[in-house]
Amino acid sequence: MKKIFNILTVTVVALLAMTSCQSGKESFATAGEADSPRILNTDIPEGTAGNPARLMTVRRNANFNFEIIVTPVKFCTVSWYIDGQKVFEGNEIDMPLLSGNHLVKVVAETTMGLQTSRTFTVAVNPLDEDPTTEETQLLAAPGQDVEIAGTNLDAVAKFFLGSLQLEIIEASSTSIMVTLPADLEAGIYPVTVETVSGETVSLVHPVDDVYEAFTIAASTEPLVSTALLAAKPGQDVTISGINLHNVQSLTLGGENAPIVSQSFDALVFTCPYLDKGQYDITGLDNNGKAISFAGQDHGTVNVTKEEVLWEGSFNVTWGTPFDGVKETLLNYVHVGSIVRGYVSGQGQGCLATSWWNNIYTGEGDPNRGDSMISGDMVLEYTLTQTSLDLLAAQNGALFVGDGYTITKVTVE
Repeated sequence: MKKIFNILTVTVVALLAMTSCQSGKESFATAGEADSPRILNTDIPEGTAGNPARLMTVRRNANFNFEIIVTPVKFCTVSWYIDGQKVFEGNEIDMPLLSGNHLVKVVAETTMGLQTSRTFTVAVNPLDEDPTTEETQLLAAPGQDVEIAGTNLDAVAKFFLGSLQLEIIEASSTSIMVTLPADLEAGIYPVTVETVSGETVSLVHPVDDVYEAFTIAASTEPLVSTALLAAKPGQDVTISGINLHNVQSLTLGGENAPIVSQSFDALVFTCPYLDKGQYDITGLDNNGKAISFAGQDHGTVNVTKEEVLWEGSFNVTWGTPFDGVKETLLNYVHVGSIVRGYVSGQGQGCLATSWWNNIYTGEGDPNRGDSMISGDMVLEYTLTQTSLDLLAAQNGALFVGDGYTITKVTVE
């Protein structure tokens, strides 16, 4: 009897609680047609610095499968855009993708036209036997024979530039050669191939832990392949690209940069005598049109100068390391600075921290990294952030070793 009484008591309390909740001003809300849509997934990672995060990595023989949870579910349509193209409509996608790193945008739209979206990437890696390339993009001109280096390229049976099939001139496991049509319009074209097993795959290039789609950029106009160059006053600089034989002139920092030599894919110019700093470089082709620097109308040249920090004559031995720049070097360097020690003699040595440790790893002897010195030589070191941290923590820098004379220390 007592047990029955307890059950009745619990039931009554529960009913009273439900009545209390429902008697308030707010009842349980249900999203309706006029409400803003929401994507409720907690398994979509947030991007950083404006860059979308990666949702998943799959092999190309596995489908991209994912479900979007939306509200109001009865009044929402979910659309999937991959690399800018709408490919599917529905809450759950389950489809194969070509190898590459794909940008995915999911848009949820209500019947009233209200929208919300999420963006992320999906990495699709090739199979071990799939063809891959050694670079992400190749620059070429219409009508030109182009050779693509990579792996498993003998597995290619058909070669497609966009939707256009090209004839394969020759192919091996490490390279394939095709001819671009003479009337090919300027542009950037993705490359897909049909393998000898009859599968259609995209050519891709490994970048870090993902694979990027390989493309061919075609142009009839001069195109410099990079927008950032380095130069020294009065010295020659070589730039790479296509159609560079049609470059008429270059201007660097407002001054003429004389062209020394030029060919289809390379051009050499002399850097004017400018102070250290960054300068814009521009150019004109034979028709007076501005040339392109990796898609921009100008490039940037970092002009550097080798500055002498110390000059004289100092005999380095195991007991007498050179400490002439020990306390001052850090005032002149940054990440990427090049420190040079001009030496002569018959011995061994290196630039080290004041604790006699390697400036890149912090390791000591026998892993300090001594160079063997014979005659006149230049010991050269490009500093990293680790180098700067080590030099700061270990009381500066020394040239250590034995059997040589140091005559000059410079930084660039």
